[in-house]
Amino acid sequence: MQEILRPECYLAEEAVIKSGKIKKNLTDFQVSEQLEKSPSGNGPNTYVRVQKKELTTVELIRIFAEFLDREVEDFCVGDYKERRSMDIQWFSLEHLDPRSLDEFEHEQIKVIQITRNMERLSPDHLKVNRFEIIVRDVENGAEDKVRRVLNEFRRRGMPNWLSGKNFGARRNRHLLGWALVKRKWDWFIKELLGSVGPTDTEEVRKGRELVLETEWEEALELFPLRYVPERSVIESLKRYPDNKERACAVIPAEYRRFFMYALQAYAFNRFLAKRRDTFDKLFEGDVAFMHDSAGCFPVVDPRDEQPRLERFAISPTGPMFGEKFLGTAGDIEEEEDGVLEELGITYEDFQHSRFPIPGRRRPLRAPLTQVRVQKLEEGVLELSFCLPQGSDGVTVVEELLCRNLHYPGDEV
Repeated sequence: MQEILRPECYLAEEAVIKSGKIKKNLTDFQVSEQLEKSPSGNGPNTYVRVQKKELTTVELIRIFAEFLDREVEDFCVGDYKERRSMDIQWFSLEHLDPRSLDEFEHEQIKVIQITRNMERLSPDHLKVNRFEIIVRDVENGAEDKVRRVLNEFRRRGMPNWLSGKNFGARRNRHLLGWALVKRKWDWFIKELLGSVGPTDTEEVRKGRELVLETEWEEALELFPLRYVPERSVIESLKRYPDNKERACAVIPAEYRRFFMYALQAYAFNRFLAKRRDTFDKLFEGDVAFMHDSAGCFPVVDPRDEQPRLERFAISPTGPMFGEKFLGTAGDIEEEEDGVLEELGITYEDFQHSRFPIPGRRRPLRAPLTQVRVQKLEEGVLELSFCLPQGSDGVTVVEELLCRNLHYPGDEV
């Protein structure tokens, strides 16, 4: 597999902002979830709206799970947020007495609102994420250029890349997902435990060395609690050193899903790179995505669908490979099959996976709405815009800079 996780294909021929930087301060990157409709105030599901800082959504849920003495699997979220940002997001929990949170206090979390709803929260309930991004060290004259480019993106749509945060600080989650699909347990464990990352401390690096020497007890002491997958595998191997499949199976399901999702993301990005010039066009054999209902349908005659394509009611899609998803036809199918072949994976691998993941279609473009560009001071711009659930505001900045951005520790 290639090292480039998000192919360096950009719509602009050259950078609109040549020297800009983001995430210099915590408040430079803020995201706020906007639900499709407000919770009704009645029902068995308690909705909690929180502000978090320097926590991933997974870490946020684990903190509440421990406080409420509930299982992590009981919590429902609309989207997963990264660590190095300040976010306002929702989660829901069934049969929770709101008074249970009266004593909750945490320096990185603020409870904003508690209400109820009939349905549990799901990604379908999230209308958009509102991004407020401050770009610093911007050259003079960039403001008007940025505004023109973002208006063009608003008209045409944003290429719906999956950004680097999906691949983890060590940039290897897709490799771990590949090993799970291919049932290569030894390889998975070696990559998970032995691969050094930029956020690893000296203690963790020493722990990884001890793992390779099968010094399980000593290694476990050097991995902090937040290294959940690594600790789970080491504890299993300490008891059953020859059962590598069991060691992979004891990893909490939400982390395994991240590995599998990263593999899907890597394959999708490879396909989107093939459609870099036609991500907003339909061809015979495509599968189209309906933005109002999130449903999909096969395209028979692209000319019949052109009006809906132009008003952004529908968009072409790419594959998020897995079990049972709507396939394409003709030349488009050959392109998708070619991506799988490049990865050394077959559809049967997904169908017979020890840890199956559902396949689905992902639109090749995302609607960019409520766009605003504001100059705060000399060399500082604020970009405000909305993107649907699953689309990342970092990719908008990458298009302006014509380069990929990676912040170790930003994983979701």
